[in-house]
Amino acid sequence: MLPTSAQQLKEVGTFLSLENTDLLNFIREQQKLERQERDKEKERQRKERALDEKRKKRKSKKTRKEHLYGKKQRERPSYNKVRKRQKINKDNTN
Repeated sequence: MLPTSAQQLKEVGTFLSLENTDLLNFIREQQKLERQERDKEKERQRKERALDEKRKKRKSKKTRKEHLYGKKQRERPSYNKVRKRQKINKDNTN
């Protein structure tokens, strides 16, 4: 059977010649640090899952649009390009 974290910390503390309240405080502090590390890891994984979910939604939305409108969507020309074309056409007619 593997020793628990508290048992391992107790062994480390006794190796460092800690006794009674010093040993207890050492164990508590180390457990607190381990807990913080686990919480950080859980938060990182949660954010990663949320980001993956967001990417999946974006991808499914894109494939849905491609399915509805065909693979290549026609780009709308920018306002400046339209104005430029109108100006050229206007000049050609005069």
